[in-house]
Amino acid sequence: MHFDNISLTCLLALSACLTLSDPVTAIAAATPALLFGFVGVVGTLAFSTFTSKGSGDTHANDVAPCTRQRDMKPLPSHGLSIRPGRAKCLPAWLEEPVSATPIGLFRLLFGLCLYNFSIGDARGLLGGVARSAVGVPYFGLCFLRPAPLGYAADMAVALVLKVAVVLVTIGLCTSSALFVMLVSLFYTVTQDATTYNNHYVLYVLVSLVLLWIGSSGHSLSVDGALGAYFRKRMRNEVPRWHIIALRFTFVQPYFWGAVNKASYDWLIRAQPIMGGINRMVRELNAQFSPLLKAFGAQFQATGWEDTYLPAAISVGGLVIDGILPLLLCSESLFRHRAGVLFAIMFHGANHLIFNDIADFPMVMIGSIVLFSDELVSLEALWQKAMQILAPSVKAEEIVRRRMLSLRAQVIGIFLLFVFFLPARQFFTFPSNPSWTNEGHFYSWRMKMSSKVGWVNFNITDTITGRSWEVSPMHDNFLNEFQKSRLARQPHGAVQYAAQLIDLMEARGWDRARLRVTSTSCVSMNGRPAQPLYRADFDLHPDNPIITAYWTNLWHSGVDVWIEPLRSITSGASCNAKSAHNSTEIVANLKFMYNATPFVAGWRNREFVPWQGYKRMPVN
Repeated sequence: MHFDNISLTCLLALSACLTLSDPVTAIAAATPALLFGFVGVVGTLAFSTFTSKGSGDTHANDVAPCTRQRDMKPLPSHGLSIRPGRAKCLPAWLEEPVSATPIGLFRLLFGLCLYNFSIGDARGLLGGVARSAVGVPYFGLCFLRPAPLGYAADMAVALVLKVAVVLVTIGLCTSSALFVMLVSLFYTVTQDATTYNNHYVLYVLVSLVLLWIGSSGHSLSVDGALGAYFRKRMRNEVPRWHIIALRFTFVQPYFWGAVNKASYDWLIRAQPIMGGINRMVRELNAQFSPLLKAFGAQFQATGWEDTYLPAAISVGGLVIDGILPLLLCSESLFRHRAGVLFAIMFHGANHLIFNDIADFPMVMIGSIVLFSDELVSLEALWQKAMQILAPSVKAEEIVRRRMLSLRAQVIGIFLLFVFFLPARQFFTFPSNPSWTNEGHFYSWRMKMSSKVGWVNFNITDTITGRSWEVSPMHDNFLNEFQKSRLARQPHGAVQYAAQLIDLMEARGWDRARLRVTSTSCVSMNGRPAQPLYRADFDLHPDNPIITAYWTNLWHSGVDVWIEPLRSITSGASCNAKSAHNSTEIVANLKFMYNATPFVAGWRNREFVPWQGYKRMPVN
């Protein structure tokens, strides 16, 4: 068996283990596949070292020279580097035909990942929004938030997403299925800003690129088999820029991950790495398996926090993020296969340390096939199968161009815009994005905004002096995501304050005489706890400063009502685990929700119909 086939088999096995198992069980389940893959890749490295002498150490399937400059050396189909003199023939190089097998295999792997998402996270996201009394649109993008359809309709959207993902995976009606999948996926992930994750945006972006290039159903698909059987035509090739567009999409997480990891918390304090490892150790200690429990206890007893291990992991994460795109795109077989090995180990470790990144490691591992041209055996097997299905089938040649097509240019401009979009966090907003969440969305901050703590809101009648203290943590009209994240995100806190004012207005209070303040205590990335919001600032939605927060995309003014992030040496100024009078808070929430039956879950839907951007209880 070819070494690359061994590596590919182990890659798929490891991906399945990491996705379908919990982090602790994955350690035991993934070990055989990881060891087998390690032997295969290391063997390939040694093999390529001896066989590359005298051959320039480049890929064997290098394409023909540039059609306009025949005196140049061949442009490799694998590497992305542009050597001096090659830029002139770059358009022709991007339009040259290459194998469609990597795109077909990636479509299959990506579909499997999204299927796991559709039966898990997607139902949870849509179900949580349907059960919530508050809608939290994305800052500056309120127009993107569709009106919720209700619990039954949202579950129907989840079903449509699942069916579309299955069709994309098998490659049946691929273009139409990709469009339906993209729309339903976009609807799912834009419902509530408190559920935001970078990898959700990546899923949407990859789906858009697959739909735009229009060639993902040519290979390893039912569409390809039907075309070979009925049309006697087989599409084995695509323009090179199709693969380059997908590769460039996956380079973004690596590049911006390395940029954002070059921070004090990640490099010096090794946060949130230490928190993730401590969680993993606690899970090991909680296992019934004597071996896993003994390993966790022994690891914890070594006092690893005081060793160089946290620093090694943090620095290693930054270095690997920075060099992986270079290794995977390298023209050298040795460096490329070393990059494959590092990528599998890197994403596997991320899955074990961070338990809330879901299918993201598997998607990144699956993307490795886009950087490989060593799928000759799989391509030959597919062609043989098509010849058996239709003996008279012929390969359909694509039109060779010397200049980039208009579609390629549009996609290139779009991907460049998306690539540089995360840079706004450094130039547009003066505050710390991890603390204020300005510029946080789609910036690949890589767990750098982990906050724990509490926020309470105080609604005061300025005429009578009567006040009510409420807490999102005790509000059963919120879903679990909103309870844990809403108040710790400034845009969510502003939206919740507006909801409280609307509730009081529905109870008969004049909103002009009401005032909303907050008391908070939050710890970010293990730092000493401190207040997040200024206790004397009015979060009333009619406050001009709050209005500017929603309307001014370039300067929101959060520095006026958010406390500055203090030095790591300042010490804690509050208790992030402080207990409050939950009985009084629940009573206040019952009063504010107009005596609506105070129950959790979907039963709230019949009492809280949809009205505008916020769900309000009827009088």
